Amino acid sequence: MKKILFTMTFAAFATAASAQATDTAKVRKLVSMMDGEQMGKKMLKLMEVEIRKNAPILDSMFYVEMHQLANFEDLVKQQIPLYCKYYTNEEIEQQIAFYQTPLGKKMLAVLPELTVEAMKLGEQWGQDLIAVLAARYKRRLEQQQKAEGGKHEDASPVPPPPPPPPPARNGK
Repeated sequence: MKKILFTMTFAAFATAASAQATDTAKVRKLVSMMDGEQMGKKMLKLMEVEIRKNAPILDSMFYVEMHQLANFEDLVKQQIPLYCKYYTNEEIEQQIAFYQTPLGKKMLAVLPELTVEAMKLGEQWGQDLIAVLAARYKRRLEQQQKAEGGKHEDASPVPPPPPPPPPARNGK
């Protein structure tokens, strides 16, 4: 009985390991099709542009080292388990088929820039939301203090909201 149970358990683990290997191979193919290394390099260049704008004090050696230390194969290896976690074999195969189409190829070409621009929009959206909430909170606190006849000692001052964002640009 123990031998049968051991054999069944071993077979189950072997089957699961085989399925995982299949997923990994398909994911590696998908990431390769997506040109993950090139996408990583594009993202790194876009990151550099943003860092240069936001931290002009950094010297050129920082950027040389940043590019030297960026190991894209390591990044791909770290991403494979994520794909295996969130996608089935069938879904990976569907993505592979999609990225072979003209639209899929275009999506891969614009994805790094689109991601950076979407992150900037999200950051601005969050700042605008916080500014509105801060202004409302300040008004509510002032009204409450007025109704109670003065300021509370425990009320912390709320900074004024930031200036409104610049007008949106059409296109890039």
